[in-house]
Amino acid sequence: MVKLKLSRPALFLFLAALILLLDSAAARWNPGASEDRLIAYAVLFDLMLVVPLLYWFLVARPAGKPFLRILPFAALGTFVSWLVLPAALKETAWTVYWPLELLLIAAEAVILFYEGRLLYRAARRFRELVGEEPDTAERLRRAVREVLGEGVVSSVLLHDALMLYYVFYTWTKKADVTPSDSKKYSYTYHRNNNQILYAAMLTKILLLETAALHLIVQTWSTVAAWLLTAADLWLLTLIWADCRASVLQPVRLSAGGLRLRYGLRIQADLPWHRIASVEGVEWDVRRPEERRAAVLPLFGTPNVRIRLRSPARVQGLLLLPCEVTAIYLSLDEPERFIREWGLMAQDQGDRL
Repeated sequence: MVKLKLSRPALFLFLAALILLLDSAAARWNPGASEDRLIAYAVLFDLMLVVPLLYWFLVARPAGKPFLRILPFAALGTFVSWLVLPAALKETAWTVYWPLELLLIAAEAVILFYEGRLLYRAARRFRELVGEEPDTAERLRRAVREVLGEGVVSSVLLHDALMLYYVFYTWTKKADVTPSDSKKYSYTYHRNNNQILYAAMLTKILLLETAALHLIVQTWSTVAAWLLTAADLWLLTLIWADCRASVLQPVRLSAGGLRLRYGLRIQADLPWHRIASVEGVEWDVRRPEERRAAVLPLFGTPNVRIRLRSPARVQGLLLLPCEVTAIYLSLDEPERFIREWGLMAQDQGDRL
């Protein structure tokens, strides 16, 4: 006999779909449903309370998420129940909706106030670091990490803040903003892979595609057309922000280890004892099982592989954290990076 074991998120989706199906059947296909107010209350109870609580017990709570994470599901349940109930019961539902909506609005206002307070603390910490950290991008990183932590939400907020900074405030900045004694151990990665050329080509394609798609979708929905246009503009901003980050922040070696700032695609701070080896690599010889535990560049052919002694947290696309055992880079001077890493690693070993 084969036993099927569902994960907690899959079990939640199954139960939520089952509840929605049963409530829809009771509200729509029962001949006397349009006159039975108990059915309206039952549907509201299931979709606005039971389903959010299922999400809390099966998904949010095991993952250590706060209880307030169920609020979006309660709001979504309100909307879905309005679609499920027949027209005759919508008036009954409205007597329940408006006090709950007021409660949700109040709760969301509290959340927005809390998030605004965190952003204010991050901005204040950013100003405090002016004399300590000359690099604006690094100040943003430190301020967000120290105030908001290293979760998914803080990673996305940091990514968007860096994206806006690079695309709007860095066009007059020079590439090298490091002290003179660390210039020697910096390594570029944007020249040989034609990143700026690719960005220009993608810009042309996106502008043409955005204009055409906007006109086509607008015949169906103006809101959808503008949403798609906004998404394309966000992608365009990301492309050029990544270009500027690639120019301004090369990969660097220092006495503390490797400071990896590979555009907005790969970022990490790795001390010397976490790195097992650095070697040249041919892209075609990578093993699939290793690729799954590695982070890869989006542009260019990887020519350097950094092996880690144990899984380490690295920020990948959108600066989302991930655990990897290898990092692949496409550097402009891979031989120099490997050679100087070997010399510095040997020097660090002699000191220990």
